[in-house]
Amino acid sequence: MHRTVDRRAARRVIRHTGRAGIPSTTYIIIGLPGQRLGDMVGALVLLAGLPTVIGPSVFYPSPGSAVYSALQADRALPGDFALMRSSAFPVETRDASRLELVTLMRLARWLNWVKRRLARCGAAPVRLDDLHRDPRLCALPPQDCAASAGGGTMAACSPLDADAAGKILTGLMLRHHCFFGMRRVGTHTPQGYVYELFPYDTAQTVMERFFAASGRVRITAAAGTVQACTD
Repeated sequence: MHRTVDRRAARRVIRHTGRAGIPSTTYIIIGLPGQRLGDMVGALVLLAGLPTVIGPSVFYPSPGSAVYSALQADRALPGDFALMRSSAFPVETRDASRLELVTLMRLARWLNWVKRRLARCGAAPVRLDDLHRDPRLCALPPQDCAASAGGGTMAACSPLDADAAGKILTGLMLRHHCFFGMRRVGTHTPQGYVYELFPYDTAQTVMERFFAASGRVRITAAAGTVQACTD
């Protein structure tokens, strides 16, 4: 895209704003034609360790740009112009499939959840390898839950708030390297609510690359106001 990139300067600015307690979001584009999957995963690994929220922006082609003309010549644009937006993940490239881009987006959002949770707890950076042992960030469903890589049902329990649900979904993701969702099944019973756990389609190419870097991934809290952690 002919942009000048200075990662050292970017890291310096992000760290200065973090020390000053200034909240920041660092936006990265994913899915540019010619952008390698390893570079996109590497950008998430880099930002995971900095005191900033990650803002993944899915590439969409802008009419009149050189890259739009190149994609048009390759017949790589969607046929319906209404799909020419980032939320539709409009362009698959030779280097990244649509599922890989969706998985990168989910990975960025999960990292942001961990960053905000660390900030609320006033916690130091945590290594990805140690995350499964941290009860503030990770929990597995009760033993009577049939959750597996194919999903399952969690027995009746009290209503789960967003953080409790996030810890369970984190535990499942770390165990299976697959993203999961959670939804209530039926209405409230005297024993509580029943929750269904279900897997999302996840690109294992992305997860393998991310977890291969787990020894050097340190997730750092996002800068901003630190609130008391009740755990």
